[in-house]
Amino acid sequence: MSAPTRRAVLGATTAAILAAAPAAAFGSIAAQNPDAELIRVCAQHVINMDALNSVEGWNEGGPVWTDYDEIRDFITDAQPQTLAGVLAMARAARREATDLDGEEWWSGSMGEAWAPEIINHMLRIAGGASIGGAT
Repeated sequence: MSAPTRRAVLGATTAAILAAAPAAAFGSIAAQNPDAELIRVCAQHVINMDALNSVEGWNEGGPVWTDYDEIRDFITDAQPQTLAGVLAMARAARREATDLDGEEWWSGSMGEAWAPEIINHMLRIAGGASIGGAT
């Protein structure tokens, strides 16, 4: 058996940190933030992604998928008002793009779809122009 690659170890470590970070880092902050619900939902999305990936034989329409689907739609429609909300969205996007072995595969993932919106939200909140002039 070969030793895991540095990339695999870093990916797994990053995934573990990102999974724990929303609850640990934003627990008390989220209660006072106008994006509190978005932050909570994004943290739940990371948990749901883990659950979805651990369910053998899950299918669209099942309870795990339904929870995932509802939260994914909420995040897709979100209009964060704070950088904390944008960071929560970025964590959810990164989890969407991270497969079970910790490798990131953005192409074709929901994370890829969210990435331009996350950038636009960040620029809007910072007072800068959005990509393509979108607001």
